[in-house]
Amino acid sequence: SVLISLRNLNALAVIDLEKRQVIWAYNGLWRAQHSAHYLDNGNILLFDNKGHAVGKRIFSRLIEINPSTLAVNWSYTGSRENPFYTDFYGRVQRLENGNSLVVESLSSRLFEVTPDKKIVWEYKIPQIILNEAKKALYTPKPITCIPPYMEEPHMFDSTISGFIVSALRYPKDSLHFLK
Repeated sequence: SVLISLRNLNALAVIDLEKRQVIWAYNGLWRAQHSAHYLDNGNILLFDNKGHAVGKRIFSRLIEINPSTLAVNWSYTGSRENPFYTDFYGRVQRLENGNSLVVESLSSRLFEVTPDKKIVWEYKIPQIILNEAKKALYTPKPITCIPPYMEEPHMFDSTISGFIVSALRYPKDSLHFLK
């Protein structure tokens, strides 16, 4: 079976490859989701780009759902001090210690959050590094990305000059090419 995420339909589905048919599907708990994957406990963890509303403002969130009951077993939505939003992309990886590695793409920010929603560490790629990388690789046209429902566009870099699409954490000893 294969778990697929249909971002623009706000849906997840499981396809039985032998039967060539959808054997489970759901939408409604999330908006513009992706990075969905099964966890060892049988739940599904996903990055929900636009599923957390506070008044008229939209934020991102991470959610872990039980696919049998559709209960949300865990979620992370950020806080007033540490808002969490990326209009597109983003990624979540559940780590062996139970924490989650998070990519907040438009802010070029990586962070690790515990099950009790505390940030263990975070790293934001400095704009100077992004600018140097951009000069070395190419000169793209700037794309302005300030969604109309955001009141505070300073929450993320409004000109996409370089952003993190994905990151995965690996044990130090598994990256043999660094030795």
